[in-house]
Amino acid sequence: MKKLTLTGYILISLALQVSVLVIRLVGAAITRNDALLFESFHIITDITVTAAVFAGIKIANSTRGLKYSYGLFRIEDLVSLAIALIIVYTALDILISLPHSYAHSSFEAALFEVASLIPLLSSGLIKIRGGKVLRATSLVSDGYHNYSDVYVGVGVTVGLFLSYYTGQVIFYYLAVILAAGAILYTSISVGKDSIVGIMDLPKDKKVVPKIREIVTRNRDVWEIKTIKARWAGAVIFVELVVTVNSRLT
Repeated sequence: MKKLTLTGYILISLALQVSVLVIRLVGAAITRNDALLFESFHIITDITVTAAVFAGIKIANSTRGLKYSYGLFRIEDLVSLAIALIIVYTALDILISLPHSYAHSSFEAALFEVASLIPLLSSGLIKIRGGKVLRATSLVSDGYHNYSDVYVGVGVTVGLFLSYYTGQVIFYYLAVILAAGAILYTSISVGKDSIVGIMDLPKDKKVVPKIREIVTRNRDVWEIKTIKARWAGAVIFVELVVTVNSRLT
Protein backbone atom coordinates (compact mmCIF):
# COMPACT_ATOMS: atom_id res chain seq x y z
CA MET A 1 0.00 0.00 0.00
CA LYS A 2 1.39 3.37 -1.02
CA LYS A 3 2.16 5.73 1.86
CA LEU A 4 0.36 9.06 2.00
CA THR A 5 2.34 12.22 1.39
CA LEU A 6 2.02 15.41 3.43
CA THR A 7 -0.38 16.78 0.82
CA GLY A 8 -2.47 13.62 1.07
CA TYR A 9 -2.82 13.84 4.84
CA ILE A 10 -3.66 17.55 4.63
CA LEU A 11 -6.29 17.08 1.90
CA ILE A 12 -8.02 14.28 3.82
CA SER A 13 -8.06 16.29 7.04
CA LEU A 14 -9.31 19.40 5.24
CA ALA A 15 -12.10 17.40 3.58
CA LEU A 16 -13.17 16.14 7.00
CA GLN A 17 -13.07 19.67 8.46
CA VAL A 18 -15.17 21.03 5.57
CA SER A 19 -17.74 18.30 6.25
CA VAL A 20 -17.86 19.48 9.89
CA LEU A 21 -18.51 23.03 8.65
CA VAL A 22 -21.32 21.88 6.34
CA ILE A 23 -23.03 19.83 9.08
CA ARG A 24 -22.97 22.73 11.53
CA LEU A 25 -24.11 25.34 9.01
CA VAL A 26 -27.00 23.14 7.87
CA GLY A 27 -27.89 22.49 11.51
CA ALA A 28 -27.78 26.20 12.34
CA ALA A 29 -30.03 26.99 9.39
CA ILE A 30 -32.58 24.30 10.28
CA THR A 31 -32.69 24.75 14.08
CA ARG A 32 -31.86 28.48 14.16
CA ASN A 33 -29.52 27.71 17.04
CA ASP A 34 -26.80 30.30 17.69
CA ALA A 35 -24.52 27.75 19.38
CA LEU A 36 -24.19 25.83 16.11
CA LEU A 37 -23.55 29.06 14.21
CA PHE A 38 -20.77 29.96 16.65
CA GLU A 39 -19.26 26.48 16.23
CA SER A 40 -19.36 26.98 12.45
CA PHE A 41 -17.25 30.13 12.69
CA HIS A 42 -14.90 28.23 14.98
CA ILE A 43 -14.27 25.50 12.39
CA ILE A 44 -13.51 28.13 9.73
CA THR A 45 -10.63 29.27 11.95
CA ASP A 46 -9.48 25.66 12.25
CA ILE A 47 -9.39 25.25 8.48
CA THR A 48 -7.25 28.40 8.22
CA VAL A 49 -4.85 27.06 10.87
CA THR A 50 -4.49 23.76 8.97
CA ALA A 51 -3.61 25.67 5.80
CA ALA A 52 -0.98 27.65 7.76
CA VAL A 53 0.50 24.41 9.14
CA PHE A 54 0.78 23.00 5.63
CA ALA A 55 2.54 26.16 4.42
CA GLY A 56 4.91 26.13 7.41
CA ILE A 57 5.95 22.50 6.86
CA LYS A 58 6.49 23.12 3.16
CA ILE A 59 8.72 26.13 3.87
CA ALA A 60 10.68 24.27 6.56
CA ASN A 61 11.47 21.42 4.16
CA SER A 62 12.06 23.53 1.05
CA THR A 63 15.39 23.97 -0.72
CA ARG A 64 15.60 27.49 0.72
CA GLY A 65 16.53 25.95 4.03
CA LEU A 66 19.71 24.53 2.51
CA LYS A 67 21.16 28.05 2.46
CA TYR A 68 21.30 28.09 6.26
CA SER A 69 23.41 25.98 8.63
CA TYR A 70 20.40 24.74 10.59
CA GLY A 71 17.78 25.07 7.87
CA LEU A 72 14.31 26.47 8.48
CA PHE A 73 12.99 23.56 10.54
CA ARG A 74 12.30 25.78 13.54
CA ILE A 75 9.36 27.26 11.63
CA GLU A 76 7.47 24.15 12.73
CA ASP A 77 8.12 25.03 16.38
CA LEU A 78 6.85 28.55 15.77
CA VAL A 79 3.69 27.24 14.08
CA SER A 80 3.11 24.80 16.98
CA LEU A 81 3.50 27.65 19.48
CA ALA A 82 1.04 29.77 17.50
CA ILE A 83 -1.47 26.89 17.56
CA ALA A 84 -1.06 26.56 21.34
CA LEU A 85 -1.76 30.27 21.75
CA ILE A 86 -4.83 29.99 19.50
CA ILE A 87 -6.11 27.14 21.68
CA VAL A 88 -5.61 29.24 24.83
CA TYR A 89 -7.41 32.17 23.18
CA THR A 90 -10.28 29.86 22.21
CA ALA A 91 -10.73 28.68 25.80
CA LEU A 92 -10.54 32.17 27.30
CA ASP A 93 -12.90 33.58 24.67
CA ILE A 94 -15.45 30.86 25.47
CA LEU A 95 -15.25 31.60 29.21
CA ILE A 96 -15.50 35.39 28.73
CA SER A 97 -18.44 35.20 26.32
CA LEU A 98 -20.22 32.38 28.19
CA PRO A 99 -22.68 34.63 30.11
CA HIS A 100 -23.92 36.06 26.79
CA SER A 101 -23.58 33.03 24.52
CA TYR A 102 -26.51 30.87 25.60
CA ALA A 103 -29.01 30.11 22.87
CA HIS A 104 -32.26 28.20 23.32
CA SER A 105 -31.58 24.48 23.84
CA SER A 106 -32.68 22.15 21.09
CA PHE A 107 -32.65 18.37 20.81
CA GLU A 108 -32.12 18.61 17.04
CA ALA A 109 -29.23 21.07 17.48
CA ALA A 110 -27.54 18.63 19.87
CA LEU A 111 -27.87 15.85 17.28
CA PHE A 112 -26.24 18.01 14.61
CA GLU A 113 -23.40 18.80 17.02
CA VAL A 114 -22.86 15.09 17.74
CA ALA A 115 -22.81 14.29 14.02
CA SER A 116 -20.13 16.94 13.43
CA LEU A 117 -17.84 15.49 16.11
CA ILE A 118 -17.21 12.27 14.18
CA PRO A 119 -15.40 13.84 11.18
CA LEU A 120 -13.75 16.37 13.51
CA LEU A 121 -12.22 13.61 15.64
CA SER A 122 -11.22 11.73 12.49
CA SER A 123 -9.45 14.84 11.20
CA GLY A 124 -7.44 15.05 14.42
CA LEU A 125 -6.48 11.37 14.22
CA ILE A 126 -5.37 11.74 10.59
CA LYS A 127 -3.17 14.74 11.44
CA ILE A 128 -1.54 13.11 14.47
CA ARG A 129 -0.86 9.90 12.54
CA GLY A 130 0.47 11.81 9.52
CA GLY A 131 2.58 14.10 11.71
CA LYS A 132 4.21 11.13 13.45
CA VAL A 133 4.84 9.25 10.20
CA LEU A 134 6.27 12.33 8.45
CA ARG A 135 7.93 13.66 11.65
CA ALA A 136 6.04 16.95 11.34
CA THR A 137 5.53 18.29 14.86
CA SER A 138 3.28 21.17 13.83
CA LEU A 139 0.89 18.75 12.12
CA VAL A 140 0.72 16.69 15.33
CA SER A 141 0.02 19.90 17.27
CA ASP A 142 -2.80 20.77 14.87
CA GLY A 143 -4.24 17.31 15.42
CA TYR A 144 -4.35 17.96 19.16
CA HIS A 145 -5.95 21.30 18.33
CA ASN A 146 -8.78 19.35 16.69
CA TYR A 147 -9.02 17.24 19.84
CA SER A 148 -9.56 20.41 21.85
CA ASP A 149 -12.40 21.33 19.48
CA VAL A 150 -13.93 17.91 20.10
CA TYR A 151 -13.85 18.66 23.84
CA VAL A 152 -15.77 21.87 23.16
CA GLY A 153 -18.25 20.00 20.98
CA VAL A 154 -18.83 17.36 23.65
CA GLY A 155 -19.37 20.09 26.25
CA VAL A 156 -21.84 21.94 24.05
CA THR A 157 -23.68 18.69 23.20
CA VAL A 158 -23.99 17.58 26.82
CA GLY A 159 -25.11 21.05 27.81
CA LEU A 160 -27.76 21.18 25.10
CA PHE A 161 -29.10 17.71 25.95
CA LEU A 162 -29.26 18.29 29.71
CA SER A 163 -30.70 21.76 29.47
CA TYR A 164 -33.28 20.48 26.97
CA TYR A 165 -34.43 17.60 29.17
CA THR A 166 -34.28 19.40 32.52
CA GLY A 167 -35.04 22.96 31.46
CA GLN A 168 -32.07 24.10 33.60
CA VAL A 169 -29.59 26.43 31.85
CA ILE A 170 -26.92 25.73 34.48
CA PHE A 171 -26.08 22.37 32.86
CA TYR A 172 -25.14 24.14 29.66
CA TYR A 173 -22.81 26.51 31.51
CA LEU A 174 -21.13 23.73 33.49
CA ALA A 175 -20.53 21.60 30.40
CA VAL A 176 -18.92 24.48 28.47
CA ILE A 177 -16.71 25.41 31.47
CA LEU A 178 -15.45 21.82 31.67
CA ALA A 179 -14.78 21.83 27.93
CA ALA A 180 -12.82 25.10 28.23
CA GLY A 181 -10.73 23.56 31.02
CA ALA A 182 -9.92 20.59 28.78
CA ILE A 183 -8.85 22.99 26.03
CA LEU A 184 -6.43 24.79 28.36
CA TYR A 185 -4.90 21.46 29.35
CA THR A 186 -4.46 20.57 25.67
CA SER A 187 -2.72 23.89 24.98
CA ILE A 188 -0.09 23.06 27.62
CA SER A 189 0.80 19.75 25.95
CA VAL A 190 0.87 21.37 22.49
CA GLY A 191 2.97 24.39 23.49
CA LYS A 192 5.47 22.63 25.75
CA ASP A 193 7.64 21.02 23.05
CA SER A 194 7.61 24.11 20.82
CA ILE A 195 8.78 26.40 23.64
CA VAL A 196 11.47 23.91 24.63
CA GLY A 197 12.68 23.73 21.02
CA ILE A 198 12.74 27.49 20.53
CA MET A 199 14.77 27.92 23.74
CA ASP A 200 17.26 25.19 22.70
CA LEU A 201 16.34 23.03 25.68
CA PRO A 202 16.34 19.23 25.32
CA LYS A 203 13.00 17.79 24.21
CA ASP A 204 14.19 14.36 25.26
CA LYS A 205 16.84 14.15 28.00
CA LYS A 206 17.69 10.56 27.02
CA VAL A 207 19.05 11.53 23.58
CA VAL A 208 22.44 13.02 24.56
CA PRO A 209 23.39 10.16 26.95
CA LYS A 210 22.41 7.69 24.21
CA ILE A 211 24.65 9.50 21.71
CA ARG A 212 27.50 9.41 24.24
CA GLU A 213 26.99 5.68 24.69
CA ILE A 214 27.07 5.01 20.94
CA VAL A 215 30.18 7.13 20.33
CA THR A 216 32.14 5.53 23.19
CA ARG A 217 31.62 2.10 21.64
CA ASN A 218 34.20 3.10 19.05
CA ARG A 219 37.60 2.15 20.50
CA ASP A 220 39.34 4.83 18.44
CA VAL A 221 37.46 7.54 20.35
CA TRP A 222 39.61 8.26 23.43
CA GLU A 223 37.61 11.11 24.93
CA ILE A 224 34.37 12.99 24.37
CA LYS A 225 34.95 16.65 25.20
CA THR A 226 31.49 18.05 24.41
CA ILE A 227 28.18 16.95 22.96
CA LYS A 228 25.69 19.62 21.94
CA ALA A 229 22.23 18.89 20.55
CA ARG A 230 19.56 21.29 19.37
CA TRP A 231 16.04 20.46 18.27
CA ALA A 232 14.40 22.22 15.32
CA GLY A 233 10.97 20.83 14.60
CA ALA A 234 11.43 17.08 14.20
CA VAL A 235 15.15 17.40 13.35
CA ILE A 236 18.05 17.12 15.80
CA PHE A 237 21.40 18.79 15.07
CA VAL A 238 24.33 17.32 16.99
CA GLU A 239 27.83 18.77 17.43
CA LEU A 240 30.59 16.52 18.78
CA VAL A 241 34.11 17.38 19.93
CA VAL A 242 36.14 14.22 20.49
CA THR A 243 39.73 13.10 20.94
CA VAL A 244 40.55 10.16 18.69
CA ASN A 245 43.40 7.77 18.05
CA SER A 246 46.22 9.79 16.44
CA ARG A 247 47.03 6.92 14.08
CA LEU A 248 43.71 7.24 12.27
CA THR A 249 43.96 8.46 8.68
